Order: sequence, then structure tokens, then C-alpha cells
Amino acid sequence: MKYLKRYEEALACYDMALGIKPDLSDAWFNKSLVNHEIGDLEQELYCLDKALELNSFHPQAREAKQAIMARLSGT
Repeated sequence: MKYLKRYEEALACYDMALGIKPDLSDAWFNKSLVNHEIGDLEQELYCLDKALELNSFHPQAREAKQAIMARLSGT
């Protein structure tokens, strides 16, 4: 749904999945991508933090968070 630009539906699907199984780090990461697309930085970071809390070695989540932090610090 992200690729169809049906962001609200995508977020609702991730919320439903995470309501059933909140320990899915990939779902948290994918939800962060949707939040990125809609420009919700606060929620994007929250979802990345949740993904990393569940799997500290999640490579895409780690890379995405590092990119955001570098952008925010101006480096």
C-alpha cells in the first residue's frame, strides 16, 4: 500500500499487525518508511527506535536512523 500511496491504509495495517504481534521489528521498520513518506519525522523515529529495541542489529533501521540523525545534526 505504501507503493500505491495509500499511506493511511498502510499505517492501519501495520497498527493491526503490531496490535497482534508487537515484537515484529520488520513491521516497525516498514511503518517507519510510511511515516517517512508522509513527513512525520517524530513517528518515523519512534518506529525506528521500536525496531531497534526489538532487534538492535536491524541493518535497515540502524542505517535509516543514522541518516536521520546525521541530517538533523547538519553533517
